[in-house]
Amino acid sequence: MLTNLRWLLFPFSLVYGLITIARNLLFDLGVFQQKKFSTNLIGVGNLSTGGTGKSIVVNYLIGHLYPKEKIGVLSRGYKRNTKGFVLAKSNDTPHTIGDEPYQFHSKHPGISVAVSENRAKGIIELEKLNVQTILLDDVHQHRWVKPNILVLTTTFQNPFFKDFILPVGNLREIASGANRAHIILVTKCPTELSQKTKTLFLKKINPKPHQKVYFTKLSYPKEVYDHQKRSYPIEKFKNRKIQLITGIVDPHPLIQYLKDLKLNLEIITFPDHHNYSKRDLSKIIIENQSVITTEKDFYKLIEVIDPSKIFCLPVNLEFFNSKDELDFLNQMTGLTD
Repeated sequence: MLTNLRWLLFPFSLVYGLITIARNLLFDLGVFQQKKFSTNLIGVGNLSTGGTGKSIVVNYLIGHLYPKEKIGVLSRGYKRNTKGFVLAKSNDTPHTIGDEPYQFHSKHPGISVAVSENRAKGIIELEKLNVQTILLDDVHQHRWVKPNILVLTTTFQNPFFKDFILPVGNLREIASGANRAHIILVTKCPTELSQKTKTLFLKKINPKPHQKVYFTKLSYPKEVYDHQKRSYPIEKFKNRKIQLITGIVDPHPLIQYLKDLKLNLEIITFPDHHNYSKRDLSKIIIENQSVITTEKDFYKLIEVIDPSKIFCLPVNLEFFNSKDELDFLNQMTGLTD
């Protein structure tokens, strides 16, 4: 929802929009050259500034492609305190490679996770490891590299066609940038979604002939995990007071899920990609309470809170039917224009 106050920034949006249009035009005309690679590159990105479930999609793809293929993941490593190409190792932290790459590295130790501001250089380094497929995280606007297939994520609640370019809205480029995607994943859909609603939504997206659209929803397991990856039924926490701590764009689906389970929640939210510090403890009153958090926040919170009190609740991507899921996965072998 765009507020009237944000519309006062329209002149800035106009300038920013013209800059992004000019940049994309230079790529479309071939003035700026996109680099192609022999390795299968799957790009995952969005048009908005965040909260569309990109990392959930990357995690889903890792789970379905590995170990059948040797997988690499390449990200910029947002908010890391290092520069250049870094290949994740056992001694890395969310601070050295970024919270989402660290999440992929910790959850899937058998794959190669790397960060690099220069995606082309990062791909070259990962290719030295003989990976078969590289997942490019947050790459929709990074046009210097050409993926074999480009997946665009947009939420059911705040789709790109209802948004506006920064700073009035949350789009990094105008909505027609969606036309570059091969696949549009509508994420965070309601649990029940009628065919009529899907049809109306598809009409507003207006996909091009080369595009496919799939509707997905979030799902949560019935267990939480501790720092030693031991699982515990959520039912076990029903008679306790729980602190839910998040540092993500949109914690509402998680909050609603836990409320539906009748948990006694105290909700504490921080900005997306928040790096927790000792100072944050003044906002967090733990005492004898347990803490439930997201995977992304979990690895940062155990640096400032007793790990024995923190539990992680993963989130998964779920398709509405197996046919769509199989069709989606079959396309991950590499498409070309």
